[in-house]
Amino acid sequence: MINISPIPVGYPAVEANGIEIRILPFQTNATTCSTYYELINVTEIPSEIEGEEPTVSKIRLAEGNYILTEEEYSNWGDDNVVVENAVLSNLKLTRA
Repeated sequence: MINISPIPVGYPAVEANGIEIRILPFQTNATTCSTYYELINVTEIPSEIEGEEPTVSKIRLAEGNYILTEEEYSNWGDDNVVVENAVLSNLKLTRA
């Protein structure tokens, strides 16, 4: 999960503060590929028992696809941050 600067999503608005991005299968001779993303609200719920880790609640607020441009695909190489940045830029989101 990538932490993002919070944004309102839906009606009534709920704050999205995270995004998960997946790369969808593609052909070995492809010049581009598709991604799948989910905007989520992540909340930590403190444990009532001392020393126990908090519970993390994730609520999916929105989902969609983004197709990398040929330039983004060719720049990808082995650095997945290139893919993350392409999706974030397309959605006009920023990392927190």
